[in-house]
Formats: sequence, structure tokens, C-alpha cells
Amino acid sequence: MRGLRLGLVTSLSLVTATGLSAASAQRLRMSGDVAPKRLYQRLLAQLSDSGGPRVDYQVGRPASGRLGLTAQRVDLGVSDSPMRPEDMAKVKQGVVQIPVVGEAIAIAYNKPGCDLKLSQEQLVLLAMGEITNWERFGCASGPIAWIHPADASSATLALTQSMQLFSTQWTLGVDNIVLWPGRNAVAVRSIAGVAERLTQQEGSMGYLPGSAMQDSLRAAAVQNRKGEFVLPSPAAGAAALNAIALDFNLAGFAPNPVAEGAYPITRLSWLLAYRSGNRESTEAVQAVITFLLSDQAQREAAGYGWIPLRGLILETARAAVAKIAI
Repeated sequence: MRGLRLGLVTSLSLVTATGLSAASAQRLRMSGDVAPKRLYQRLLAQLSDSGGPRVDYQVGRPASGRLGLTAQRVDLGVSDSPMRPEDMAKVKQGVVQIPVVGEAIAIAYNKPGCDLKLSQEQLVLLAMGEITNWERFGCASGPIAWIHPADASSATLALTQSMQLFSTQWTLGVDNIVLWPGRNAVAVRSIAGVAERLTQQEGSMGYLPGSAMQDSLRAAAVQNRKGEFVLPSPAAGAAALNAIALDFNLAGFAPNPVAEGAYPITRLSWLLAYRSGNRESTEAVQAVITFLLSDQAQREAAGYGWIPLRGLILETARAAVAKIAI
């Protein structure tokens, strides 16, 4: 921890050297879903303790980051899906949308003694209720309970984006909420509820973003386009994220990347800021995003189940901070 703290202080010293020292006096409002709360509160507390701006993270429903920015209630919004251009057009100050971290959607399961490897075809059939017994995967016989969130979830959106490319047998479309057809499908409230149910119920399986995975659960190795069976590790997630071709608004997806070693179900998480009209908060907003994109903060993100950005996508994100203006 001592080395990490020294790294954070160094990062902040660099910010101060670039003329952003006035940012430390600012207090900012940030809104987002509950999922990124633990990571952002941890990092932002370190930023504040090291002399940076203070940021209050306000937890809301999944779209609260986008809605808060549109309604001008916050200085920064956290969003697990990109803003649509037509929604950006409603924000008179304009929007700068910057990817900050990524996340893998794990196929989590509770089946002691089972080392689960899923082909793309098998995962589709499983989710659609066509495979209902563990013996199909070489594990001890028993029914599979497919646990899923009953409410809208960006994890569901990311999963269905990949499923659509995994097999022509996928017929459920792409959405953030799905009426799973299998008689073994069990709906529970929220992603946190899915994690809790999976932990409690032996023989269950479901999907969880990395930030919601529990130590008592295992993640299946999922086949990628290269035919490799890959676990949702930070390295495999980074290989997938670096395959994303970002558009003009830095939005993008890679629902089934072709890169070697890539985990095939991932998503990005963005920070949203005003392009102009930030006034006296400009330097503080820039300082916060610069810090979150620093090497030190990105390394720590992995410890919370998120995927650090690397390579071109990280360089692009860092360069976009300069678009945030007074």
C-alpha cells in the first residue's frame, strides 16, 4: 500500500505541475449506478486525501449518470453504456464521453467438482433452456438453475450482444432485459441478488459482471472466436477491449472479438462530462478523469473486478480529457 500511495502522490504532483492545483479546492458531484460505487469511492477518496478535489458519488438507477448530466444535476456521470447521439444533442453544453475501465461478464456457477468449459453454441443453448443438466458438461448429474436479473441490466445487454454472434440459434434479440424461456430460469432482483442466489444455491449458474463476482463462485471458461477456452481475467478482458474500434463519441463494443486470448463477453464503462460550461470546475473535472486514467488507478481497478484499459484505447481516453473546456 505504501508504494501505491507514493504513486498516487506522484500522479497528483504531475497534475499540479500542469497548472491544475486550483482543482483541489473544488467539490464535485458524480452520479452513477451502484456497481461502480466501490471502485470510484475508493479511488476518489485517495485522490482527495492526496490533495485533489473532493467528489460526492451519488448512487442511482443504472441510467442515473446519463440522466444526471442531461438534467445538469451533476458534474460527472458514470455510465455502463454509451450515450446515444440524439441524447447527447439534448445537452446544450455538449458531452465528452470517456471510457475509464472495462468489465468482463462472467458465466458464474456453483457446482463443486465441476471444471466448466462452454463453447459458444453450448452457452446459447444453456441460456435458452435447451441444456438443463450438468451431465452435458461432464459434471455430476443434476439440474441446472439459470439465475438471472429480473430488472434491466447492462450485463444482460452485453451478454445478449455476444450471444447474437455466438450462434444462429439465438432468437432472443439484444436488450438489457430478457424473458428467459427455460423452465429452469429463476429471476431475482438485481445483479447483487443474482450473486447472492448463486452463492447460496448449489447447481446454479448465471451471469455476473466482474465487479459482482464472489470468491465462493467459479467462472466458466468460454470459447472465443479463435477456439480458445478463456477465463474472464484482466489480461483476457484487455485483449477484448483493445479490439474495440471507438467511434467519434468514443463509444464502441466488441461483442465477440477475434483477438487471440480475448474473453468474448466484455463491456466498457464511461465517464460523462460537459464539453463546455464547466466554469470554475473545469480543472477539477479534468484532474479527476486524468487521475482515474492514471497507471496507478488503472492497476487498482483490477482488484475490484474491473479491467484496466491498455494500449490505444487508454491513449485515446487520456487525449479526450483536453476536450473538456471552460
